[in-house]
Amino acid sequence: MLRFLPFLVVSTFAVTPLANGDTAFPYSSLGFSLGQVNLDEDIDVGVDTYSSLQLFAAEGSYQIDGGPFVSLSVSAAAEDESNSDIEISTFTLGGGLPVQLHERADLVFQAGFTSSEAEFCFDEPAGGQLCEDEDDSGLSYGLSARIWAFPGELGRFEINPFVSDSTLDDAETTYGARARVWFTGNHTAALSFETSDDDDTVAVSYRYFWQ
Repeated sequence: MLRFLPFLVVSTFAVTPLANGDTAFPYSSLGFSLGQVNLDEDIDVGVDTYSSLQLFAAEGSYQIDGGPFVSLSVSAAAEDESNSDIEISTFTLGGGLPVQLHERADLVFQAGFTSSEAEFCFDEPAGGQLCEDEDDSGLSYGLSARIWAFPGELGRFEINPFVSDSTLDDAETTYGARARVWFTGNHTAALSFETSDDDDTVAVSYRYFWQ
């Protein structure tokens, strides 16, 4: 929480004059992800123990005149066991500022409002379910790079390192990377990995881009 926020703020002000409306990548998109969250510490709910959760996420963004963009994302990490179930859902409304550092590389600053809800339910011996909810909300922020891995005609493979954090209670800084293949000028597929002190996540995704 807040580990690299001062650096992010200073960096944003430092490079903002470089944002001239040209970017190496498009930022208007629609997509979804499927993956698995592997927990560093098991979660016990009633008599059941959870070591991983299944992840689904959807996201859309719209770039304004080749410059900043607004974004909306929702995700749910869930799992069912014989006597209980878990669901952790997240909603984020935000935006970003991409800055072209090179004809094949952008630096992207992002921030937004994030709301999270965790629901833990377990079967009661007398029948029915008892559920407990934990809600939180706050500021999310991050820094990423988008880089064409190959020049010219081979520039259809993108790498995307990133770091993110938030002001949510017990939030941990997340580090990750994504490898994206562009099948056409619009259709892409990606494999991503991210890690924090709480969990590791592996996901595959599809995203449609336009300019």
